[in-house]
Amino acid sequence: AQVLGIKRSKATHIKEQGVDIRDPKNREEEAVAIYYRNLIHYLMENLAMRFAAGQDMPTFPDPIDIVCSGGTTMVKGFIEVFQDEFAKIDFPIPVRRIFRAEEALNSVAKGCLVAAAIGE
Repeated sequence: AQVLGIKRSKATHIKEQGVDIRDPKNREEEAVAIYYRNLIHYLMENLAMRFAAGQDMPTFPDPIDIVCSGGTTMVKGFIEVFQDEFAKIDFPIPVRRIFRAEEALNSVAKGCLVAAAIGE
């Protein structure tokens, strides 16, 4: 929003109107696409660094799945851009597939609820 000189609410509106971050149609959509790509790249680099530097990391017999969830993942093209950015890094754990959770808006909350219930 700052880069374009528009209000954050307008940038949010552009995002929620169905912008495809793989195929932006105008200057505003391009800004949203750049923001998402940078966000995803930053996440990937830091996640890989944390896993690589982690002590007592578990080992997995088979490649793992990465499940994306939350409102940020709902923009069109998110998973494809995530996969593109993931391919650019040297991730320390073998990954089988990357996909969005079926209930992306509720999955994290449900997982936290299950973890809390198990912890009792």
